Amino acid sequence: MVEVVHTTGTLVNDRNQTLWYQKLVPQQMELRGLLLFIHGILEHSSRYTEFLNTLAAAGFAVYALDLIGHGRSEGERGYFDRHTDVVDDVDRVLHYAKAELKESHPNINKIILVGLSFGGLVTNLTLLRKTHEIHAAVLCAPAINVPRTFTLNVQAYFGSILSDNFPKWRVVPGVEATALSAESDVLAAREQDDLITTGLMCARVGNEILLAFDHVDQSKHMITLPILIVVGTLEKVVCPKSIEGFHRDIPSTDKELKVFDDMGHSLLSEANRGAVFSHITAWLTTRFDLVA
Repeated sequence: MVEVVHTTGTLVNDRNQTLWYQKLVPQQMELRGLLLFIHGILEHSSRYTEFLNTLAAAGFAVYALDLIGHGRSEGERGYFDRHTDVVDDVDRVLHYAKAELKESHPNINKIILVGLSFGGLVTNLTLLRKTHEIHAAVLCAPAINVPRTFTLNVQAYFGSILSDNFPKWRVVPGVEATALSAESDVLAAREQDDLITTGLMCARVGNEILLAFDHVDQSKHMITLPILIVVGTLEKVVCPKSIEGFHRDIPSTDKELKVFDDMGHSLLSEANRGAVFSHITAWLTTRFDLVA
């Protein structure tokens, strides 16, 4: 069994805010690459320590940040001013992690992004920015887009006005807890987690998510790297049809959409999560060899 050393730290972003991150590194000379995990909206990275440990034990140096306004990072709970700010912070952590890893493993140059839900949206935004050479991405129940009905377009119009004038008004309905999972243990653990933000979302955040959806939809033809998408058949939070369309439309020649039966949005936390972990790990390890 590979020993994994788990440490935490903080960084200051370009807006002078403190970001909390954690790092899990297997104690071995050979590694497969640097992997950054990006969590979902209103939650935090420490909910997924078991998953992160699994990835580290498979040979990856794993980093995970708490997004601004989330978890142990600074900022008003659940708030960010622009979706580009979140991508800036991902860039900041990646620059730091690359430099730090180079000191101990100078030959490791592969970078993988793994994003869950909103973190999947942030992953796509990071890929499209192309600041870093990313070698693969895993999207877990990713927020890709939503069908633009007349009602949603009306809501988006008024939402943009609120975003401009009252950005921190909490008027955007959040996700009902029961939509996240059909498993009571998952919901109970979430309820007891003091680092989870609940209730309505800020107008600015809701509007920025819609803007990010549009950007990804308009630019998805630029996503050509190997990509794995995992989703459950009981998904009730993000849009499976949008995920299927995204998978179909991106020009990557190495892409897979894996659907897990009887699993919901919280597929990294549910009872059968081991099957999800195994599939993701196998997909990654077949593409990234150990390098000294």
